[in-house]
This record gives sequence, C-alpha cells and structure tokens, in this order.
Amino acid sequence: MVDSFKNPEEIYQQINTELEKVVQSVNALSQDDAVSQEKNSAQLTLSECQQELGQQLNELRRNSEWNRFTIAFYGETGAGKSTLIETLRILLHEPSKVQARKQYDAIHAQLRASETRLQTLNDQVQITQDTLGRFAEQLQALRESYEAPAQVVSHAIDSTQLRHTAALEQLDQQLQAAQAAHQQASQAVQTLQDFIEQHQRTASLWEKFKELFKQLPQKQALREAEAHQQLTQQKQSTATGAVHAQKELHQQEREGLEKQLSDVRLACEMACVQMAGEETRTRIQLTQLQNDRLTQQAQYEQLCQQQLQYVDGEIIGDGRSDHTLLTKQYDFHLHGQDFALLDVPGIEGNETKEVALPVGGKSTVYEQITSAVQRAHAVFYVTNKAAPPQTGDIQTRGTLEKIREHLGSQTEVWSIFNKKISNAKHSLKGKELLSQDELASLQGLDEVMSQHLGKHYRKAISLAALPAFLVSTNHFSPGSINISRRQKILDDFTPEDLLRCTQMTPFLEFLASSLVTDCKARIKKSNFNKAHEALRGTLGKLKSIRSNFSKLYKDLGGNEQDAKAQLQSSYASLQGRLRASGSQLISNFESNVRNKVYSRIDEDISNDDFKSSLSYHIDQEQKILQQQFPATLQRDIERFQTDVKDVVDKFQEHAQELTSIYDQLNKTRLNTKIDLKINIDNGIKVGSLLLSIAGGIAAVFGTGGWILVIGLVGLLFSFAKSVWGWFDSDYKKSEQRKSVNQNLSKIVSQLHLSLDTGLEEALPGVRAKLDQIEQAIEVPVKQTGELVALLQHSTDKLTLMSKKIINQGGLS
Repeated sequence: MVDSFKNPEEIYQQINTELEKVVQSVNALSQDDAVSQEKNSAQLTLSECQQELGQQLNELRRNSEWNRFTIAFYGETGAGKSTLIETLRILLHEPSKVQARKQYDAIHAQLRASETRLQTLNDQVQITQDTLGRFAEQLQALRESYEAPAQVVSHAIDSTQLRHTAALEQLDQQLQAAQAAHQQASQAVQTLQDFIEQHQRTASLWEKFKELFKQLPQKQALREAEAHQQLTQQKQSTATGAVHAQKELHQQEREGLEKQLSDVRLACEMACVQMAGEETRTRIQLTQLQNDRLTQQAQYEQLCQQQLQYVDGEIIGDGRSDHTLLTKQYDFHLHGQDFALLDVPGIEGNETKEVALPVGGKSTVYEQITSAVQRAHAVFYVTNKAAPPQTGDIQTRGTLEKIREHLGSQTEVWSIFNKKISNAKHSLKGKELLSQDELASLQGLDEVMSQHLGKHYRKAISLAALPAFLVSTNHFSPGSINISRRQKILDDFTPEDLLRCTQMTPFLEFLASSLVTDCKARIKKSNFNKAHEALRGTLGKLKSIRSNFSKLYKDLGGNEQDAKAQLQSSYASLQGRLRASGSQLISNFESNVRNKVYSRIDEDISNDDFKSSLSYHIDQEQKILQQQFPATLQRDIERFQTDVKDVVDKFQEHAQELTSIYDQLNKTRLNTKIDLKINIDNGIKVGSLLLSIAGGIAAVFGTGGWILVIGLVGLLFSFAKSVWGWFDSDYKKSEQRKSVNQNLSKIVSQLHLSLDTGLEEALPGVRAKLDQIEQAIEVPVKQTGELVALLQHSTDKLTLMSKKIINQGGLS
C-alpha cells in the first residue's frame, strides 16, 4: 500500500488489491497433493471473504459522500426523527422547504378566493332549494282554490240527478198505466171484432135481414171500444212524450253542469301547468347552480390537494410504523458550510419490505437504512425513551443489536432524547425540560451506548421536537388538528420562548458551532474508519474461523485411534455373524429335508417314491435356501455397514464444529457460500466403499452359486437288500432313512465347505476397503492442520494492511 491516496476512491481499490494478494499468496504455501483440498478450501474461504469485503467496499464507494458533510437521523420507529428534521428545515431555511412554503402561500390565496365563490354558490343553492320547497305548498293551495267550485258543481249534478230521477220514475209509472189501459182497450176491441166476424160467418139469412133494421149491440160496443182505444192511445203517447221530455231536460241540465265542472278543472290544470313550468325552470336553475358548485368544489379540492404537497409536516408520520420507507436527504448551508440531513427509516419497522425507488427499481427498507448510515459522517440516534435501547433474544434482534450493527463503524454518534410533550403549558411553563429521573436514565443510556460504540460515541442531547415544530409554522392543511394545537401553545408562549424551553435553540447553536465545522477532515476520518471497520470485520471473521479449526484439529487427533479400534471390532463381528448365519441356514436346510422326507417314509412309500420325494424336497429346500441366504446375508452386511457408518459418523461429529463456524459467519453477516468440507473421504467415497463391501460379498454369495454345488453331488441310493424290503416294511423304512442321512451328510459337508471358501474369497476385499476407510479417517487431522496454517498466514497479512489503513486515515 502506498503512503498516501491520490483521490478518495483509492482507499477502496487498494484494500481490494491487498486482499487479492493475500488470496494469491496461498498458492505458494504448500504443493502437497494430500492437502490440495485443504488449500483449495482456504483459497475458497479467502475468496469468499474477499467477495464479501469487496461487496461492502463497493457499497461504501457507492454510498460514500466526500464533498458534503452528512448527518443521519437514525433511530426507533415513531421516535420523532422526521418531526425534528422538519423543524430544522423550517428554522434553517432549507431551500426546498423555502420554495414549498412560497408555493403554499400562493395556493393559500387561491383557496381563500375559491372558498368565497363556493360560499356564494352554497347560498344561491340554498335559496333555490327553499324556493322549490315552497312550490309544493303553492301547488297544493292552488288545487284547493279550485276544489270548492268544483265541489259545488258536482253537488248540483248530483242534486239534478236525484230530482230528474224522481220525476222520471213518476212519469214512468204514468206511462206504464197508460200502456196498460191502452192494451186493455185494444184487447176489448179485438174481442168485439172477433165476435162480429164470427157472427157474420155463421149468421143465418134471417138474422142478417134483421140486422138491417136493428144493429147488433156488439157493433155499438165496438164503436165505443174503438173510441176508448183511441183515447188510451193518446194518453200513452202523451205519457211517452212526457218521459222523453223529462230525459231531454235532464240531459240538458247535466251537460250544462258538467261543462261548468270541466271548465273549473281545466282552469285548475292550466294554473298547475303554469306553476309546474315555473318549478321546472327553478329546478334547471338549481341544477346549474349545483353543477357550478361541484365545479368550484372540485377546483377547491384540487387546490387543497396541491397545497397538501407544500404543507409543513408532510414528512411526519402518525405514530404507526413504516411511514418513512425511503431515506430522504435535505441540503443546508449554514455559516459558509454545506451539509445534509438524512431522514432514515425507523429500525423497528418491517426492514424486509420492498419500496419503489424514485429513479426506478426497488429497494428494501434495510438497504435504505444501511445506505444512509454508510453515507453519513455523523449520526444522531433518536429515541423518545429516556432509557438505554433494549436488547433482543435468540429469535429477534433488539434495538441495541441493530445500533451496534448499523453504527459500529461511525466516528461520531450522538443520542437525541426527543421528549414527548402533549401539553406544553403543563410540561414547560416555569419548568426544566427534563426531570431528575430522566437525567439519571439518560446517564445510563450514555453508558450503554459508550460500551457498545466505544470512543466514537459522544453523549445524549435532549429536546422536544413536536412543540417546537408547531410554533415554527402555520403552514398546515385546512382543518388540520395542528392549527388548534399551535394556537393552544401560543396562548401561553411566544415562539422564541417555546423554542428555548424545548431546547431547540441550543440545538441549533450546537449544529452551527460544534457539529458543522472542520467538515473536510471529519469527512475523511469517517470514510476511512468505515473502510477500516469493514476490513477489521473480515479479519475478525477469519480469526474466528482459524480458532475453530485449531480446536477441531486438537479434538480430531485425540479420537482417531478410537475410531480405528471400533472399525476393527466391527470387522471381527462381521466375520462371526456371516459364518454363524450361513451355518444356521445350512442346518435349517438339513432339518427341513429330513423331517419332510421322514414324513413320507412313515407313509410306507416305495423306493421309487422315496427317491422322487428325496430329490423333490432337496430341490425345494435348496430353492428356499437360495432365497433366504441373500436376505440373511443382507442383514449381516447392513448391520456391518451401520456399525462402520456409526463409527465414521461419530468420528465426523467432531468435524461438525464447522457448523458453528458457519453460524458465526452468518451472525457476523458473512453470508457466503463457503464449502469448507472437512470429511473423511479425501477422494475415497466412504459411502461407495460401504456399498462396494456389500457388492463384493454379494458377488460371492448373493447369486446362490455356492449352493448349486448340490446339483453336482450325486444322490446315493443303495438298497442291496431290497428284496427283503418286500417282506419287511420297517426294514425298508430304516434303509430309506439311512439313505436320507447319508445324502444329507454329504450335502451339508459340501455346503459348509462352500461357505468357508466364499468367506475366504469375500473377507479380504472387505478388509482392504476397511483399510481405505481407516486411511481416510487419518486425513482430517492433517487437513485441519494445514487449514490452520493457511488461515494464520492470511490473518497476518490482513492485520498488516489494517495497521496501514489506521495510519493513513489518522484513526489511531
């Protein structure tokens, strides 16, 4: 590394270069093929560390700020970071805030004019609605005014109807009487006419002659009846005319009255139509006014929405988590110094949540927090509790752990106790901001922070941001609760007094006189320290790995011999089990054949049947033996494999301490994919060896070929005294049993010989493979020792580079 840097970027590049040299130097340490895997593992470890450190350095290079002194406001969710920053933006006249307040004032004037126009329209709408409301009453009154004349005419029509109905009923009665009288007279005339006609047809000549001198009385009666008929006819006609006249008179009177009623109703409808027209015109006017009001309301709401973009406090949350998701930067110029404030998302929210970036792409909240603290040269840890931050548990990181992770590489860290005050008069009038208990608690906070951040931690500063914010501005959204809250404070304090009581004025003086000074030197020191902390973290991780391997090296050496002894014991047990299992199956074969053939002999079978039975049962039991032996063999082999595997696994448990190394790497955020495998294979796959042991034994015994020797053994049947057997059944059975025993004895001897031969062929292969496993067990000790040496060399090189960075950055 050179003595000085030509530009700030060189610090990151040179750290990477030095680490590359360390990785490359590992190649020259050992050329032993036996430890080539260990050397590769060490190279992989260092390469992964280099990659991790390179990523951190790239993040620092990407996020580092070398020109503008940057202060991050970092802390718990809901601690009031944004409230404090917003107050500083107002009081220190941050450029974007000044511009926003100008926009607010311009829109505010437009809002006042819009409110006036909207109120006028509201009044006009109300008047028109009242007018429409009266139309219903007026229409009802109009209808009622025509209702009385209409009822008079209706009553007249009803009265006329009654009167004419009564008269008509009387005339109808007279007509009916006249009709009855006329009908009666007509019947009398008809009767007389019928008599006279009948008399003229039947009268004698004499009678007719007499009639010349004396008229028939009926003819006189007929003339009288006809005269009476004419009289009744006239009366009937007169009665009919009277009825028609009465009906016509009724019709004329009714039509006259109905016309009067129709005229009244027509006049009413015309008046109602005229009033409805006036109502329609009024409704149209109301609709237009309402549309105008909606348009004006939309304009007003649009102005309100525009104004919301420029109100003071828009960056302040409502106390719920995850309000601030993106880090926001605000640039300031104070007493000739440029500096920036960063509003960082809260560390107690959902840090894995993804948010869209203004320039495109996405970022997690955690990445936003990390980027901000890497960019910052000084950090204010903001809390609303006068107490040390809480620690977490196994499952969840606490606030203190997050602070140590995020701020461990900072050169300047302050705490800000942002006291919550809801009633300024009660809490601040004639009182100090902090109580004695709070002062004592803040002392404890300083002690804990100093313990975890070391010399870079400064002290705690106390203030109350919310009351200070409220008196610093009146640029709120219409209807905001902050308007009444501000007025309540101003009833008891002047803005200047309130800022002093909340310790905001002293904090502003601290920024100007102490913090934002000598910025270039502080920027350099901060950035160098972050780079050094990244390297120091990597160095610490490598030392931790080396320590773990050293312990593992010692443990493995002490347990190597135990594992070998256990393997020897497992091999001896395998020999005994294989021989015992084979002998037991042969014994079962012999017993089964003897019992089954003896059963047939007891049935007094012939010699030919005996031969067939013996051959058959030997063949059947041979097949059973062929089926059973591989399974029995497999059980013994599997037990041996299990025993060997248990020994190997038990030995390898000591290598599992690597897991703790990986856990440590994860805890220290070395999230790499390092594969530091220390196992007993060393190129010899133990699992394959175990399988090949089974395969070697199975190759000798598994096919049952050794049993097929039975087929080569000729069965001996000697019945020299067979003739006697025709006469003595017991003798025949005895000879048959003797033949069974002779043949089985020969077969069993051959099977035992084949078993011994097979074991002699198979076990040396097992022994050879077991020797390979024992040789593989020896490798981890040498492997681990080589890794320890390689890692020691690497940590020495990185320690030297760390010292050079301390000297270059003035960090000592």
